[in-house]
Amino acid sequence: MLNSLRLCLLASFVICIQLLGCHSYSNMKNKVLTAITLANGEIVTSCADYNSGRSAHMLAETVNNMMIANEYLSCSLANTAELAVDEANLIGQQLLTMRVRQIPLSIAQLYGRKASLSDAGFELKSDTLEWSGEQHGIIVQVKAKANDVDNRYLIWVSDLIADGNYYAYYPAWIDVSFAPTTIKVLPIYQSGF
Repeated sequence: MLNSLRLCLLASFVICIQLLGCHSYSNMKNKVLTAITLANGEIVTSCADYNSGRSAHMLAETVNNMMIANEYLSCSLANTAELAVDEANLIGQQLLTMRVRQIPLSIAQLYGRKASLSDAGFELKSDTLEWSGEQHGIIVQVKAKANDVDNRYLIWVSDLIADGNYYAYYPAWIDVSFAPTTIKVLPIYQSGF
C-alpha cells in the first residue's frame, strides 16, 4: 500500500514534468490546461488566468479541483530561477528543521506545535522530503528560487490519503535564514495556500 501511494505521489510530479512540460514556466504560460474553478465561480484554463485569479480567490473546494490542482503547480514557476543541484540539496536539508504546522498538512494534528519535519519522520532524498504513513503520503520538493528576493525558495507540496478522499497540491514560498536556521513559510498567492 505504501509503495503504491508513494508511486502515485511521484507519478503526479512526473506527469506534470514530463507530459505537461511544467519544469519551466515558459513551457506552460500559454498551454491550455484542464479547467479549474476558483471560489468566485470563475473557470480558468491557463497559468496567466490562474495566477491572476488566485491573487484574490482560493480554489473552489471540489473533488475535481483537488485532483487536477497538480497541473497548476507549474504556474507558480513565474518569476523564479532554476536552482543548482547542491543549492537545492542544501535547502532540502534546511526544510527538515521546519515545523510540521508551518504548512497545511493533513498530518499536522498528529504532532505537537514545535515538532519539525524531521521529528515527524520525513526523509530527505536529494531536494525532496518524503513522508509515508499507513494511509498517507506527502512529498515536499524544492523547485526554484525567487528572482526578486534573496534566500526565498519555491516548494511544491503533494499530500494524499491512500483511499483517494483527500488530495492537496500547492506551492509555497519559504524564506530561509542561516545562522541559526529559521524558515518562514508564505503562500504564493495572496488568497492563501
